[in-house]
Amino acid sequence: MWSEEDLQYFLERLMDETAAGNIHWKWRNLDVFEKITSELVERTGKLYTLELVDKQYHRLHSRYWVWDQALKSKRVKWDRVQNKLLVPNEAIWDILVKVVYLYLNIFL
Repeated sequence: MWSEEDLQYFLERLMDETAAGNIHWKWRNLDVFEKITSELVERTGKLYTLELVDKQYHRLHSRYWVWDQALKSKRVKWDRVQNKLLVPNEAIWDILVKVVYLYLNIFL
């Protein structure tokens, strides 16, 4: 089992690498995503939607999923001047913690 320190280190590295653009989240297996979302719905009582980017291979890019969840949290705003989404770090952090926690429970 992972120690709390190991998990914290892993999450910090994950956030750093994701912010730097070095990690591109992908679920190539739709069944895996469905397990994760089912678990999220069961634990949180919230509904999560998925967006298929490439229907031919059923690839899901979680960047769109993260934005979708952040938009639903009502903490994201559209900056018309810069023409981009403004996402508070805590919104992404909340979502990534859930995803990583579920990933560790499902695959380890």
